[in-house]
Amino acid sequence: MFKHLTGFAYNPSHVFHKNTVNQNHPENENRIKLSLNRIRQIQADKYVADYTDPSVHNEQLDFSLTDYILQEIHDDGYLQTLKKLEKMSQTEIDDLCRSFDSIAMTPESFKVAHEAAAYCVTLTKKVAEGELKNAFALVRPPGHHAHDDCPQGFCVLNNVAICSQLAIEKKYAKKVLIVDFDIHHGNGTQQFFYDDERVTYLSIHRYEHGNFWPHKRYSDYDCIGRGTGRGHNINIPINENGGTHHDYLCILFTIVIPFARELQPDMVFISAGFDACIGDPIGYMDVIPEIFPHYIYQLAPMCNGKIVAILEGGYNHSAVAVCVDMCLRVMIGEKPPYFKYNKVPRASTVISCMNAIGALREYWPYVNSFYDLAPYVAAGHQSVLPIFHDHFGISTTHTGNINQNNLRNLLNSHTPQIIKLPTTKLFNINMEFPMFNVKNIPVDPHANQYEDLFSVSSKLQLKNYGKN
Repeated sequence: MFKHLTGFAYNPSHVFHKNTVNQNHPENENRIKLSLNRIRQIQADKYVADYTDPSVHNEQLDFSLTDYILQEIHDDGYLQTLKKLEKMSQTEIDDLCRSFDSIAMTPESFKVAHEAAAYCVTLTKKVAEGELKNAFALVRPPGHHAHDDCPQGFCVLNNVAICSQLAIEKKYAKKVLIVDFDIHHGNGTQQFFYDDERVTYLSIHRYEHGNFWPHKRYSDYDCIGRGTGRGHNINIPINENGGTHHDYLCILFTIVIPFARELQPDMVFISAGFDACIGDPIGYMDVIPEIFPHYIYQLAPMCNGKIVAILEGGYNHSAVAVCVDMCLRVMIGEKPPYFKYNKVPRASTVISCMNAIGALREYWPYVNSFYDLAPYVAAGHQSVLPIFHDHFGISTTHTGNINQNNLRNLLNSHTPQIIKLPTTKLFNINMEFPMFNVKNIPVDPHANQYEDLFSVSSKLQLKNYGKN
């Protein structure tokens, strides 16, 4: 079996899940199509094990395992409702969707979401068992808003919750970390693991004291878990729009890395939503695409590289394509791109980070050292909860009437570059050391001083790609 490549898959049936009420809704098939086109342009297919057609690897999607885990995550009554979609008319489905928050479905939507979950489960299993070093699931519909008993926020089945539960249930991991950098709080994912110490959920989301969707009080920094899971729910609310990579780097190095280092998870799941990227019509942030691969790059050493990234939001299709490109490059082996870090993060971002540390400090001694090393700052800081702005009412399927042609096209400013893995030099023990006058060491006269590790090892793997 071919091992240690980056796994990849998308669900071909995604084209059958659509918003029939609003044809310009940004959660549509072009999110995947533009990303796939970009992946082909950079020739990433040469370096990934593509499980979109599992039969290439003498495999098949594990629907039985997926169904087993689905029962652990989603309510049986909700699953039965989804299964009835295929026998309903589109008019009946539209009426049903109006009872939910920001949901549109078709008769094929459950099959599409079921297939997406099966791809995520298959990739998770391969990474956990060591056949893949990491994996990226380019699937839709997204999942992190889906609750146990209802869909929400364009999400039908909670893919990252399903995969995290799989890792715990099958004892692939004792400790799982979910990092969610989608612009919206993953309220569905938080719900599943709020009282479970085995899964630590860390969400970075635009909040604005409740003014930003999903308008929930439990999305704030002081909601840290319940029971045995207390301390294992980490919310970093961003209380101003227009955030940049300076804010996200502050959160990465102040929150994400310290918590991950102390947790030492066995697996990391990324809810990879790219609606914080500059140009997104819903997120209204100014984060450059180059920031997202740094999250993956910095988290990899914490979990022995076992990372599964699953697509969530992102509604500027060109931005999604560029972000997927950059994240996939890092997972394959490239170093993350350089960029200038020439501004300080905003005060509101620093306050949110300090608030979270203050709320969680008793559960995380290593992170608590922030206060020990900065006593003056700690003494002057108080965790104060602002007034929460409550919101009522249910969004409709008409949300998001967006023409992609009017959005900033990041494909124009980010020319596709073919992937080039860095050359890794391996020391050759047969090299002579005349300066130390060492003798009697057998030397191969044809041996180079250094070997190109990629050309020797990875090319051999590529040669055997797909073989048992």
